[in-house]
Amino acid sequence: MTYVGSVVIYPCSKKIPVVNLLTYNMQKLPNFIIIGAPKSGTTSLYFYLRQHPDIYLPPEKELNYFSKSYEAKNLNGAGDSNAFNRGYHSWATYSQQYAEVQHQTAIGEISPNYFYYATQVGKSIHQQLGTVKIIIILRNPVDKTYSQYMHLVREGRETLDFYQALHTERRNWADVWRYAESSLYTQRVKAYFQLFGKKNVKVILFHNLVNHTQSILTELFEFLEINPDIKCDTSKIYNRTGKPYSKSLANLLTNANMMKRIGKLFIPKPVRQALTLKMVDLNTKPKESMDNLSREYLKRFFENDIIELDTLLDCKTGW
Repeated sequence: MTYVGSVVIYPCSKKIPVVNLLTYNMQKLPNFIIIGAPKSGTTSLYFYLRQHPDIYLPPEKELNYFSKSYEAKNLNGAGDSNAFNRGYHSWATYSQQYAEVQHQTAIGEISPNYFYYATQVGKSIHQQLGTVKIIIILRNPVDKTYSQYMHLVREGRETLDFYQALHTERRNWADVWRYAESSLYTQRVKAYFQLFGKKNVKVILFHNLVNHTQSILTELFEFLEINPDIKCDTSKIYNRTGKPYSKSLANLLTNANMMKRIGKLFIPKPVRQALTLKMVDLNTKPKESMDNLSREYLKRFFENDIIELDTLLDCKTGW
């Protein structure tokens, strides 16, 4: 970064018109980002963190600005284009999501697909925002892989059975389809350590977030250097996965349609998001158990990566 008077100028991947430079850089922007992993509690964490008076998170959870150019090359799967179009693809629209920041000192973003494109996205974040704090939540990769598959089943996008889906090559499809490959953690975590420094990266294990929620929130508040004594309502779990009761309703909630376009005209975005999550939850059956063949395959697939991750984190994940 460079300084012009008292104004910090961050290098950007796109040129910003000179007339707007001061406007952009006087505005508050994220100083922490939760980058995933997907299906590891990031939606629940979004709603918990928004309760803290010193934290600002945008009205929409996943802005996906820093992954846009990598996502754009992989949109051939069912529903990929719709998901991509929900992101913020210009610096102006991205930075506008922080126009309402007031007294909050911890300003954040939560975009789980930043984890998959670790090296590329990490560099982009560092170039445009500087050395922000990074938060990563890691779930047992066997369970995360299955939950990611069930997420697409819930949305009516995945039609293969799980074992078949694990062995199907999906070139040029969004990263969400790459169930097992996207659940290899070590090199991705290492990339963020190298880019931002280990002291600026907080790694949380999903089972600790589930079983010791308030303690983990206190750790996060301390990491973000804000009041650690705030208690949040953590009674609700968001964005659980499972087969839909109604595939038609799942498609209606997932895909672009007239009802959604009308809703955008009259219903504020935070309300729409909460209503959609509620309807998805009501339309979701309890998740079926994973078949043994797939579980044994995944245990072998992840064995070496788990050993390497334990070494990198200097702890036993217990996976």
